[in-house]
Amino acid sequence: MRKVTVYSKPDCHLCDIAKERVLNVQKKIPFDLEFVDIRGTQALFDRYCEKIPVVAVDEEEVFFFRVSEKRLAKMLLGGPA
Repeated sequence: MRKVTVYSKPDCHLCDIAKERVLNVQKKIPFDLEFVDIRGTQALFDRYCEKIPVVAVDEEEVFFFRVSEKRLAKMLLGGPA
């Protein structure tokens, strides 16, 4: 099963929108989902602080700042983004 990871932090409006869009896709296409608070480690915070939310599919970063439900669905189904 594919895995989607959302890197974000609390009080981030774009992060809330990204999470909502990812969850909308998950209602149609099953995949494992993990939400990671970048404040968990200094390394994560340093890496993602200026570009959250970041969404990765199978550990490949595919979205920064904004998430397209249509493109995410295509990626998860194996089609071109």
